[in-house]
Amino acid sequence: MTRIVRLSRRDLVPAAATALFVLACLVMRGGLLRAERFGDVGLYSLDAHRMLDGHVPYRDFFFEYPPGALPVIIAPALVSVAHFTFLFKALMTVLGVATVLVASRVAAAVGLPPRRGAA
Repeated sequence: MTRIVRLSRRDLVPAAATALFVLACLVMRGGLLRAERFGDVGLYSLDAHRMLDGHVPYRDFFFEYPPGALPVIIAPALVSVAHFTFLFKALMTVLGVATVLVASRVAAAVGLPPRRGAA
């Protein structure tokens, strides 16, 4: 059984903003469609490997990010060390989409117009 999802006018702008965000994540330099490690992704991979080897951040090696960053950095390595770069990029895309959607819902809840909320 196929269910057709119909978006309300209020949902169209956040949906478009989400689609634009995902498109940007796909095609940008270092994006999901490219194998290159962009920015600090190589450092995150190294830090994740260190943690998987039993080293403790802040004690055994310098870790420049707050403790809240640890789960996001180690999660892709727990799935696959060999595919860390892609998994990290995919996780960042998912978290970015969630941020866009939550921000648009909050904006709607406080009465902002959809375009302003999506922006």
